[in-house]
Amino acid sequence: MTVTNQVFDGFKQIKVDPSTLQHYRSLDDHGVDSQEAIELHCVLEKIFNTRFPCNFITKDLTINDLIKNIEKILRS
Repeated sequence: MTVTNQVFDGFKQIKVDPSTLQHYRSLDDHGVDSQEAIELHCVLEKIFNTRFPCNFITKDLTINDLIKNIEKILRS
């Protein structure tokens, strides 16, 4: 499974329909509030079995940047 698919699975778990996600838009543009951003952070840590920095997910982060950042962390 690709990182993108796993990220989209994370969005499903916080009740955001992945079919509505556009890679160039921010989490805020997709209506993800602060609580959902925290939930997404925790869900993605479980999915990828790793810890992400506290400031890893911000509301102005685009979906594309989120995926790239996860790929970068997984490579290191």
